[in-house]
Amino acid sequence: MDARDLSFRAKRIDNQEWEYGDVCNGEYGKVFILYDNDAVITCKNKELTSWGFIEVNPKTVGMYTGFQDSNGLRIYDGDILKLTGSYEETDGSMQPYEEIHKIIWLKGCFYAHNEKGFPYWPLLFEVIDGLHAGETYEIVGNIHDEGEK
Repeated sequence: MDARDLSFRAKRIDNQEWEYGDVCNGEYGKVFILYDNDAVITCKNKELTSWGFIEVNPKTVGMYTGFQDSNGLRIYDGDILKLTGSYEETDGSMQPYEEIHKIIWLKGCFYAHNEKGFPYWPLLFEVIDGLHAGETYEIVGNIHDEGEK
């Protein structure tokens, strides 16, 4: 985890595709993603032909958690993760299990929210300390994609 990697993502207003970069607030409640780091230099040189900003839906802005799933994909606020693994029964048989977690930002921390069992686990505990041998965390969706609840 790199706590200094403060990157964001949000869905574009024009085509609903994900855009990644720094988030900027504009006038009249508009929100933008700065996707091109050269835009800052362009601004300083007063060449305003290419800004490198894309307007995004403010309700879809999510911050990078600093963690990756078992496939190496970055986990963002709003992602839906599937935790899979197995546990040993008292008779020695292995029983598979699966849990769905939504990543949320709450009280200054990212949490893995599971509506069954323990409702909130700090993401740091869940991803780093909570995974046991054979367990995986995989991004399976996002709360902002159509059809996700």
